[in-house]
Amino acid sequence: MYFDDIFDEMYEMQKEFDRLFNRLYRIDTGKALPAPKGGNGELATFFRRPTTDITETDKAVNVRFELPGVKKEDIQLNVGPKDIEIKVEKKAERKEENRGVYLYESRSQSFYRHIPLPKEVVPDKAEAKFENGVLEVEIPKAHPEISEKKKIAIK
Repeated sequence: MYFDDIFDEMYEMQKEFDRLFNRLYRIDTGKALPAPKGGNGELATFFRRPTTDITETDKAVNVRFELPGVKKEDIQLNVGPKDIEIKVEKKAERKEENRGVYLYESRSQSFYRHIPLPKEVVPDKAEAKFENGVLEVEIPKAHPEISEKKKIAIK
């Protein structure tokens, strides 16, 4: 029937869009998007999603961001009881004068990520360290887990 063919085709188109969308936005890989054909990779770098690792111990949640080429001054970090936000804004300017030709270029790149944390934390006690392009954040848990059993005397 005619309508069956239309809906089958629409379903196939939806599957193809889903496949393309998932291929384009591989959220969990941290890899850059491919540069356009003939491009020099700058566009891909612009869209790069920095690698992020979240781990936890009995007492803290640790978050690690790889931010190569970023300066400490370009990073804004916010920690809430249940989440962490990072915003990076990198600006570059270039001025040239050559035989009466003037050039002024201004470029900026930004990155924002909001991540829910696996456990509730104490934001006021968070500590962050940025070294060699790696930002490490340690946030104490609001309710640390007790990993040892304690024997209780019965009266």
